[in-house]
Amino acid sequence: MPILNLPGQVGPSGGASLVQVQDIIKDALLEIGSYSPGEDLAAEDAFHTAFAAELFLDEWAADRQFVYSTSFQVFTLMPSLSPHTIGPANATFQQSQRPVDIKSASIIPQLGGKSGRPAD
Repeated sequence: MPILNLPGQVGPSGGASLVQVQDIIKDALLEIGSYSPGEDLAAEDAFHTAFAAELFLDEWAADRQFVYSTSFQVFTLMPSLSPHTIGPANATFQQSQRPVDIKSASIIPQLGGKSGRPAD
């Protein structure tokens, strides 16, 4: 079974916690009363539950339910500067971490400016 590395979790040896998908499935089956503590997970049950878990993960990924954080940030663009960068060092806009993905961006015109029209 695949192993999940859970960031921020500390395992018994002091390193990162490694959790096998089989352990998550077994815990879930214990929670719903399908298995008893100490009972071995049958190979057929392990296969079917792992398959169901993969279907859930695929569906959640398609629905963007894996997104753990979204944020709305406003940056002031500097005239005659290209490109504008976002990141931890030597960037136009200093952030502790570079964004993994930017899904959209907009230009918000200043009120009272010359054009007063939204940018296309």
